[in-house]
Amino acid sequence: MQKKIKFSVKLVSKALDALDLGGAAGEAVYKTEVCVVVNGIGGIGGDEMWSHEKFHNRIYIMREMYHTWKDNDMDLGGTEFEDKENDPFYDPPSDYLLGVARLQLEAIKYMLDVDESTPLVDYKGSSFGEIMVEMVPSMRGEGEDDEVEDLGEVLGEKIKISIEVKGLRGLPMSLLKNTSYKKVYVKYRFFGGEDFLVSPEYALKMNMEAAWKEVLQFRVSKELCDYVMGAALGFEVWVTTGGRGGGTAEAEGDWEEGEGGRENVKDVKEKERGGEKEEEDTAPKGLVRENEFLKKENDDLREKLAKALRRIEVLAERGVGSGMDLGEEIAQTPRTVMKLEVVRRNDGLMND
Repeated sequence: MQKKIKFSVKLVSKALDALDLGGAAGEAVYKTEVCVVVNGIGGIGGDEMWSHEKFHNRIYIMREMYHTWKDNDMDLGGTEFEDKENDPFYDPPSDYLLGVARLQLEAIKYMLDVDESTPLVDYKGSSFGEIMVEMVPSMRGEGEDDEVEDLGEVLGEKIKISIEVKGLRGLPMSLLKNTSYKKVYVKYRFFGGEDFLVSPEYALKMNMEAAWKEVLQFRVSKELCDYVMGAALGFEVWVTTGGRGGGTAEAEGDWEEGEGGRENVKDVKEKERGGEKEEEDTAPKGLVRENEFLKKENDDLREKLAKALRRIEVLAERGVGSGMDLGEEIAQTPRTVMKLEVVRRNDGLMND
């Protein structure tokens, strides 16, 4: 079909927040994901990054497109794939992650200001450009002096942390030559926050000023102290075509045509494939849970039955030696003994 597109597999390591995974604050946790690099459809340097799931969904549509092309005398005219938006090989320009810069937070523990330029690193591990960040912790109002030297001394008190992204510099020329991307923005998440803090969009330049400032307020706790002692704050730098409608739904490479907009064939087919996968994943999980419950219930019944049998044997021995009426003694036993036959019957059914 003369697409001239190449696919290659890439392992991408992503840093996660240990607090979200039940780990210790500030603990470095990395997750390696399998992604697919698509060369020839745009992006920075002609590359786009697809998730494994996205590629898995697209491959079925690609096969369908190929058979349609073959059955139609090597032509897609008059078919549903004639429209470029339905082409599974095509993606409109979407937000692209340039790189991530990490800044150690240990200085915050000792109430020290941070004013540094930190390099940006892309998914290939290559370093390019810098982000300029200033962080100022404060226990008092603006203009007042702080006498605190260690956050561990003021547990329970409130602290304000001002984080300002002052700008970017040294961005690559290849990025500036790409006419699809016009804007750049930065986002980060501090101390296990549920949502990312996202900056406004700025005109894309090799050296640019941002002056984006956020003031965060926390109650000083042991978890916060552990976090700033061992964690690094990750600043993600993204480029966009402009007109981000609030939020980052397109950050992972998926795209939508807009609120209330029509869905094209490619979108519908991907959702159908996703729904089939969800059903396939959900059904076995339900059966496993039910099987585990039945096994546990069966084990409980076996244990109760064994106790009841031991109790009857003891009662029989005591009845023979003392002349006590065995029926009277059994009447005083727990309810599980009185329902011995029911337990046996249930046990038999479970085994069948």
